[in-house]
Amino acid sequence: MSLSEIAKVIHRSNATTCYHLSKLKSLEIVRYETNKNGVYYWIKYENELKNIIKSLTKFVNRSLKG
Repeated sequence: MSLSEIAKVIHRSNATTCYHLSKLKSLEIVRYETNKNGVYYWIKYENELKNIIKSLTKFVNRSLKG
């Protein structure tokens, strides 16, 4: 996805999205490719990230139950 596509989906400005993408790139979570049409980003470890989200969801749900 391009920067503007990501910004639109997450309802943030291009500047804010760019800032966070640069942080994620430095952590090697997000990868990118530049070509004549622009820069495109994707998640480097998609399956691992899905597992992290599942685990965090379980943690939050348990915490809310008390």
